[in-house]
Amino acid sequence: MTIKELVPGLAVIFTTMPSVVSLSRAEDVGQRISVGQQISAQYANSTVFLVVRGTKADNKVETNLGTGFVISNGGYVITAAHLYEDKEHVPYKSSTTVGSLGSSFDVKAPASIGGAVQPVDYIDANHQVDIALLKLQTSSMPPSGYVPVHLCAVTRPAEAQGEQVYSLGFPFGLPLSVNSGTLSSVDIRSRGMWKTDLPVNDGSSGGPVFDNSRNVIGVIKGGIQAPGNNFIVPVNLAADLVKEGLASTEDCDDRVEDIFHRL
Repeated sequence: MTIKELVPGLAVIFTTMPSVVSLSRAEDVGQRISVGQQISAQYANSTVFLVVRGTKADNKVETNLGTGFVISNGGYVITAAHLYEDKEHVPYKSSTTVGSLGSSFDVKAPASIGGAVQPVDYIDANHQVDIALLKLQTSSMPPSGYVPVHLCAVTRPAEAQGEQVYSLGFPFGLPLSVNSGTLSSVDIRSRGMWKTDLPVNDGSSGGPVFDNSRNVIGVIKGGIQAPGNNFIVPVNLAADLVKEGLASTEDCDDRVEDIFHRL
């Protein structure tokens, strides 16, 4: 998992240099807070709170909350495809979506915050890897266009266990929050997904996952109700939908490759 192996003599270091160890831990916590704050400040308005109302085959209507993120200036958005499925994982026969950039809203009264809430178009989805492509309304586009995140394809993540990652999302429909965690395992048998201890709650699904260099490397999928058992879909698996959204995934730069070690 994410616990680092002890090396011979480490206990002596803890005994003889406690102030150094404490400083190291404090610096690590400080780094996480600093990176998380930078991510929140830079990409809050690239993160979308989503409310999906889906109609099932029996005409019953369900409401799902989720998070998405902008991948192009034209307003294309990536999120989790299971927002468009019922509890039995059957895709809805029809759906409507509304969203808001950077902030959540009262699901029962979305008009209460005025023009911040806008219709969002469903474009396409890959339900096998749990990724959907949406599009924000052109009429609501800022003069300079929407602000996309920077996507990064981690092509060789074999030794990434234990590395820091960060997520943005709207858990339970609450205001935007940033969380930090670690990658527990990569390329597991769950169709290429990664395992993480990032907190995931209703409303978090579809949110962006960042590395220490503030690149988006994955999408929050969800998990089971147990600590450390949540999953990330690497952006690599969303390549077709990313291209359809007029965006691209770049290979990680040198700083990122220092974190996600090459084989």
